[in-house]
Amino acid sequence: MGEIIERTTVPHHPIIFYKVSAGGINFEAKTNTYATVGLSEKPGGDNCDVWVIIGYTEYVTFIKKKSSQKFNTVRTPDILNADEYRRFWLSWSNGVVQLGQGDQRTPIISEPYEGNLSYVTFLSQDFEMYRSLANRVHWRIELPPTCTLEKPIAKPFTTGKLEWVRADSGSIPNEAIVGGYDNEPLYIIRARHNEFLYPGKYARSKRAAHCSFLDRVIEKTEFEVLCGCDYSWTTTSKDIIPSGAVVGGYDDWVRELYVGRVRHDGHLIPGMVDTTRGDCRITVEDRTIAYLNYEILVEPSRCANKVLIATDYLRRN
Repeated sequence: MGEIIERTTVPHHPIIFYKVSAGGINFEAKTNTYATVGLSEKPGGDNCDVWVIIGYTEYVTFIKKKSSQKFNTVRTPDILNADEYRRFWLSWSNGVVQLGQGDQRTPIISEPYEGNLSYVTFLSQDFEMYRSLANRVHWRIELPPTCTLEKPIAKPFTTGKLEWVRADSGSIPNEAIVGGYDNEPLYIIRARHNEFLYPGKYARSKRAAHCSFLDRVIEKTEFEVLCGCDYSWTTTSKDIIPSGAVVGGYDDWVRELYVGRVRHDGHLIPGMVDTTRGDCRITVEDRTIAYLNYEILVEPSRCANKVLIATDYLRRN
């Protein structure tokens, strides 16, 4: 058995791609609607090569290929349940995609596919991306052993779990993470604004924290500062979010905001990664600046396997 990942998906949330070279994966799903699994030859975007939709309208389960307007359908009443997890297996080897349930060796449904599928994602949207706020799916995903997956480079130690600690402009914990510098250390913080939570920076000389909000700079004297030593910085760009990326807050659409940093005019400035815009925004004096290439903060203990999150569909829908 490999690593077990538990997560919940709802509409508007980023798409996470798991790279799996084993040609198959086991998972469990719990929902009162339907569950969607996408298979792709390459990560990114929302247009997977193969869609597997479980328990869709009128209790139908089907497989649809991007290259075809037709799709294979089978009736599967009561295949999903809102109160208990249902176990499935999915394979994509030997030129065929197959979905099975529990310990049954005979697949529920299968569909020929000759491509080199290497990435799998678990969603709350169907293949046409219809949205339903009620379409919340709870997943338990059994990733294959890590020897079959790519592993990200991490720091050689894994002590000092990250945590957010309440602080103010007059006191910063000794364990606070220095995320950059601008003639002085810059600490990683998050602060509430209009009932939402935004990551940003704190400089002792300013005696206040600063965050980006709707392309404006907001100043806060009460905030939380990130502490710990189990972290690393990973280079990325646009809306590609690695596994284990540290969530620093959320916006008015309840979309996760991540902690990032960029080099600007010889300084290293921590800021906010917005998956909707696909950039990292920092605050400089009284303005915000967006960068498409940046570093993102990662907690290595949470990323035993390599995944990619593609969120460009959020800007198109």
